[in-house]
Amino acid sequence: MTIDYAARAHELGIHLFPNSNYPFIICVGALFLALGAIPFSGTIRVVLAVIGGLIFLYGIVGWVLVEDVRMFPAETPSTHEAPH
Repeated sequence: MTIDYAARAHELGIHLFPNSNYPFIICVGALFLALGAIPFSGTIRVVLAVIGGLIFLYGIVGWVLVEDVRMFPAETPSTHEAPH
């Protein structure tokens, strides 16, 4: 027996966020940022911090912009409907 938990939650009025991989990407970026704080040589620290910062920003932008647009699509009002 297969249970569709998303459909069941919708019937009960529970809001479930869509699945996303961006939190994992954000954590990987935070890992590289933390590795940049370890006292290695200056060049290694800067490289780790830059890589971590770019991965972290990619995850944040993807989660906020891409997932937010997918979860809350822009609604364009129809000109043929009466205002509510």
